[in-house]
Amino acid sequence: MKKSIPHFTMFVPGEPAPAGSKTARAIERSAADQLATGRKLKTWVQDSCARSSSWKNRVRVAAEFKLADMGLTGPLWDEAISVRFLFLIERPKSHRRTDGTIKASAPLFPVAKPDVLKLARAAEDALSGVIYWDDARIIDEWIGKMYVGSCEVDRPGMLVCVRPYSAKDRMDLHAKFERNEFVFP
Repeated sequence: MKKSIPHFTMFVPGEPAPAGSKTARAIERSAADQLATGRKLKTWVQDSCARSSSWKNRVRVAAEFKLADMGLTGPLWDEAISVRFLFLIERPKSHRRTDGTIKASAPLFPVAKPDVLKLARAAEDALSGVIYWDDARIIDEWIGKMYVGSCEVDRPGMLVCVRPYSAKDRMDLHAKFERNEFVFP
């Protein structure tokens, strides 16, 4: 029987990479493959971000090691879950003066690429089958990105927290909606 935990939290170091935009190509099958399948072409799909597969692998391996350290095996949940992703992005060199301080003209928030939704998509895919059975189980998600140094973490990477979505979560959300607190103030 698997152990049960209330939540799973970890930090994955490294520069987060997005996923999502794909390029599909048709490739002619070998003669033997054509005979076996009855089809002349097969589809090959490639992620448009070259760093995506190595980032997903880093996230997957980090989650597997964290589970092993906890004496657990995954996937932990095959139910509705809530996830939180915080991506920490390194500031571009153009944001700093020669002495290393941040320029007054540098933006406070990382409003340039990579797109936060595509960063989350890569993380969701990487954790599927490791922490949860499938990313379709995610029914509540918070996603953010900040520059390194904007919080207590001083290096690029991703903070993630996953937990089961409870009946209380649903009631709290419903109550906020009824009180018109669901929107931004």
